[in-house]
Amino acid sequence: AFDISDAAATQAAFDHIHQRQGAIDVLVNNAGIWGPVEYFWKTSLEAWHDTLDINVKGTVCCTHAALQHMVAHQRGTIINMTSHAGAYRWPTSSAYSVSKAALIKLTENLSYETRRHRVSLFAYHPGLVLSTGMGADAIADTSTPEGSPLGLAVKWALEEQQAGRTADIEQSTRNLLRLASGEYSSLSGCYLTAHDDLDALMNDGEAIRADDLLTLQVKKRSA
Repeated sequence: AFDISDAAATQAAFDHIHQRQGAIDVLVNNAGIWGPVEYFWKTSLEAWHDTLDINVKGTVCCTHAALQHMVAHQRGTIINMTSHAGAYRWPTSSAYSVSKAALIKLTENLSYETRRHRVSLFAYHPGLVLSTGMGADAIADTSTPEGSPLGLAVKWALEEQQAGRTADIEQSTRNLLRLASGEYSSLSGCYLTAHDDLDALMNDGEAIRADDLLTLQVKKRSA
């Protein structure tokens, strides 16, 4: 156990793991927090910064430590757990949204840096999961005031569940495990989700790479 926002502690932990267990094949950066759900000007800056410390700095520290070993061994897979919150607007959840957008761009950049070292990186959205973790905690909290930013977020999540647009644990982990297998390295750098058909995307790999699809970018106006 170690504090992922502490670079020195993270490096020491990864070195210890490498010495005891050998090569690190797969890293899943899953540690994260929801952060404040409130209008930005009403948000505690300390709470806002804490969200980025865990979600971004923590992922950066773990990735930096793991890549040193993966590059040396010329193989490895890193999966950064992201969210539609990082690809689309999520007002009143700016800390979480910004942190997940940062991870998507981190994944894109590092995938290019590590390609010749046979290391793959994926930004992975596990779907909206309400049966465990942060999602379960949010909807179980009966003290959340109705009409508050957090109350509205919970209401939206429950509506998504009723509409069948959430994901269960099995669905979330299915694609994650497939990405960890190393069979989809040609999709390195992409933003992928629990709902994607990875085999179909592999078949379209040439077009995806040519047009920079499944990446976070500015939508340009057609001529």
